[in-house]
This record gives sequence, structure tokens and C-alpha cells, in this order.
Amino acid sequence: MVGVLIDQRIFNDLIEDYLPKIAAQFKDLGFDTSLFSIQWFVCVFCKNLSGSLLEIVLDNLVILGSEILFKTGLAILKILEPELLKTKDFRKLYLYNSWFYHRYSGTSKDYRIQIKGNM
Repeated sequence: MVGVLIDQRIFNDLIEDYLPKIAAQFKDLGFDTSLFSIQWFVCVFCKNLSGSLLEIVLDNLVILGSEILFKTGLAILKILEPELLKTKDFRKLYLYNSWFYHRYSGTSKDYRIQIKGNM
């Protein structure tokens, strides 16, 4: 359990560094990212991605290790950034977690998550 808490802290720091607008929005609304990120990391996105996207994440998990969990989480938040920044409702932020699966987990290349590169 300690590892999950450490990963959560690292992820929060990465959000602040790479997605400062989202970090500010979460802070303003008092939104705790652990409401979705713990599920993401523990379940390796199995509940949030389908088919080809999940295969990409799992393949890269073997190659890159846990770094891919952070990159995938940041990519999902980046894709959702316009919607996340518009909302003023704490509950809607949480619902975007499941909304992402239905909107972006198809096989279209347009929605593939870019996970290459260094953090």
C-alpha cells in the first residue's frame, strides 16, 4: 500500500509539472486525484481502456515498467483537458474517468494515446 501512496504523490507532482492548468483546477475544486488514479495504477487501466489502447499500455508496461502508468495517466488527462477545465462541479470531474472509456477507447488511430518520449 505504501507504493500506491508514493505513486500517487509522484503522479500529483507530474500533473503540477506537465499539466499546471489541470492541477490548478483540481486544487480549486478540492478534487483528490486518488479518486481515479489509484484505480488506474492498481488495475493497470484495465477498467478504463479497451482493446488496442489497453494492449499498447500493457506492452509498454513490460518494456518501460511503471513509468508507463504515469505517462498514460498524463495522456488521458491531457486529452480530457478541455472538458476538465470547463467543469465547475467536483462530481463531473470524477465522471470523466468513465466517460473517457466510452469516448476514446475505440480503435481509431486518432484517439491513440501518445506515450513515447521522456518525462
